Amino acid sequence: MTGTLFLIPTLLNYDAPENIPQAVTDIINSTENYVVENEKSARHFLKIAGIKKSFDSLNFQVLDEHTTPENISELLKPLFEGKDIGLLSEAGLPAVADPGSDLVLLAHDRNITVKPVGGMSSILMALMASGLNGQQFTFHGYLPKEQERRISKIKMLEQQLMKDHYTQIFIETPYRNSHLLKDILKECKPETLLCIAASITGKDEMIKTKSISEWKKSVPDIHKVPAVFLLGR
Repeated sequence: MTGTLFLIPTLLNYDAPENIPQAVTDIINSTENYVVENEKSARHFLKIAGIKKSFDSLNFQVLDEHTTPENISELLKPLFEGKDIGLLSEAGLPAVADPGSDLVLLAHDRNITVKPVGGMSSILMALMASGLNGQQFTFHGYLPKEQERRISKIKMLEQQLMKDHYTQIFIETPYRNSHLLKDILKECKPETLLCIAASITGKDEMIKTKSISEWKKSVPDIHKVPAVFLLGR
């Protein structure tokens, strides 16, 4: 018998611990093996989520952008010993805009049972609250860091939006938010709609949809604030 790979959602914002599902608390209190992006933040989440086990009894393995394909295979070993593994993201759902998808795909290849646990997704919550097209949308992940390539990508997304009306969704590392927003406001058409969903579920949550021309009248300060950006019509 092999173990189960549980995909465990974490909080988007630690201001709202009440958003932790009971199913998460139940699973973490029967699981001792974890694959995480960052061990320190994973321990912090597990404590808030109500883990009763001693941290000394837990086994943490790191999966991040530096993990090689060879090492990913090693992360699955406890499953073949009949032990369950919990996969934790830094925020929200594992394997969505997250390196965990490689582990999940390998688990399927090795006939491991993969069990997703319901939780919050900043991407879908932003889409829900945006008022933009929720029937057809595309998520692009992170835009390029280099300004020239970033501007080119923004123009391409707007062209795609005008062509098929699909909502265009993307994110950025919080400390680059201001640079991204500046480029969006400069390069996009005045009538294009932009939703900024910042600090979702946090005490300073801001979710607003306005035209580019309206945003230019009052540009929000979202520097170092987790945010999702959506372009629509």
